[in-house]
Amino acid sequence: MQRRIFIRNTGISLAGIVLLRNQSFASFLPTQAWKIRMLTDDVGVFSEKGGTIGFLLSKDGIVVIDSQFPDTAPHVIEEIKKKNSNPLRFLINTHHHGDHTSGNIAFKGLVEHVVAHENSKANQQRVAIEQNKEDLQLLPDITFNGKGWSQVMDKEKIQTYYFGAAHTNGDSLIQFQESNIVH
Repeated sequence: MQRRIFIRNTGISLAGIVLLRNQSFASFLPTQAWKIRMLTDDVGVFSEKGGTIGFLLSKDGIVVIDSQFPDTAPHVIEEIKKKNSNPLRFLINTHHHGDHTSGNIAFKGLVEHVVAHENSKANQQRVAIEQNKEDLQLLPDITFNGKGWSQVMDKEKIQTYYFGAAHTNGDSLIQFQESNIVH
């Protein structure tokens, strides 16, 4: 009798493993595609596909770093707006690759300014033209060079840094100085 129970339970377990590995079956299971984690009271990270989006929630407005993709950017906007109803002031792009800037278009009409290194903007423009997707891109309207860009938002100072070509020729680091967090 114990052998029969063992064989039955083993069969059920194997069937469960096979079904869970099957994408069509797994799609019926409820999962949240994204996560938000607050690093401080005001600074957090959002992750879904394509990496991590940083953000600052302040009395002076919201700052978002990178935008992932057009289908994921609305999720970060929705989740951030649940935490802070202030306007989206700045979207900062760390570099031009699509997993960092393709979602910029979701911020059109919502964010006051898009900020990036001048090379990142040039690269975004070039790629949009090459792919005939200029209408699907929201390009930076504020650019900086090697000297960086800074902005004070409530009690937080945001500082961008450019140390020269690295992953791309427009890579930037963004620091929330009071929180001592770099993205």
